[in-house]
Amino acid sequence: MKRTAFLYADDSTGLTGLGMRLKKLGFDIVAPPETARLLERTGINVTDTEFLIGETAHSHLGETLHPKIYAALVAEDSEVDNAILARSGFPRIDFVYANVCSLVNEANMGSHALEKVAEKLDIEGLAILLSAIKGRRIIMCQMEQIRFILDELKSSNFMRGGEVSSSFLSTLAGVAGREAATICARIAHFYGHTMLQ
Repeated sequence: MKRTAFLYADDSTGLTGLGMRLKKLGFDIVAPPETARLLERTGINVTDTEFLIGETAHSHLGETLHPKIYAALVAEDSEVDNAILARSGFPRIDFVYANVCSLVNEANMGSHALEKVAEKLDIEGLAILLSAIKGRRIIMCQMEQIRFILDELKSSNFMRGGEVSSSFLSTLAGVAGREAATICARIAHFYGHTMLQ
């Protein structure tokens, strides 16, 4: 059974190591252009999302989540959803690594940094995290999770059609949800703080 991993990284630390481990397990890897180029430079075979989408995924107005990627993140393993994905040419995403811009430094800036913070808002990354939670995907947002996740994939025989436990998916969704909530809290803190200045 073919499994697909989607890698999206604001910070590329540890990314090539993750890519190599996923390829060794048997995953096909899909990634946005910048991440795909980084992985390809280290010899990892990866498919660029723009190749699968068949057009430039983002406009000059900014990045958001393309409908084909959203569908691949939330589609159920059903006849109807599989037919929709087959028509789209985009594979079902089983594993997601989403390392989203955390705004950890920007959230402490003053009102002079309004444009910089707005520019750094990672709408696509947050949409990936939330869509992966909705789709009950295997989602990793911190490199520290790698051993825990890969051990579960091996023990559940996931790559040969096995399924991971619901409690495992809930644990991962909880971590990803906290990550998204932390980023949103930083946004709220920044804009609330700058309004008082």
